[in-house]
Amino acid sequence: QTTGVASVAASMTQMAHSTFCPVPPGIIPVTRRLYEAIIFECIPVITAPTVVAFHTLTEAEEFAVVWLNGNLTQLARHLVNMPYEEVLRKRRRLRKVKSLFMYPEQELD
Repeated sequence: QTTGVASVAASMTQMAHSTFCPVPPGIIPVTRRLYEAIIFECIPVITAPTVVAFHTLTEAEEFAVVWLNGNLTQLARHLVNMPYEEVLRKRRRLRKVKSLFMYPEQELD
């Protein structure tokens, strides 16, 4: 049995090594899974209306997969068949979005 900390660490490791990360709906329209996916440069797969800071869902499609129709079988097919160039384009855009959430590195005095 894993502890809470070990479970979170395992989840982060999986996200860091994944191409796509599901962003399931949360209790409220904001979900931390979206921001974790951004930080780990894992293309978010948004399956329910959610709040994307600084972006509309249409803008989020530049760095995420927005799939609101509910058919998860078709979603899996869509992800598997996504052209590699599109994956790379979304990843490049994701890195730019990630920079909006990171504090600039500064040397400590």
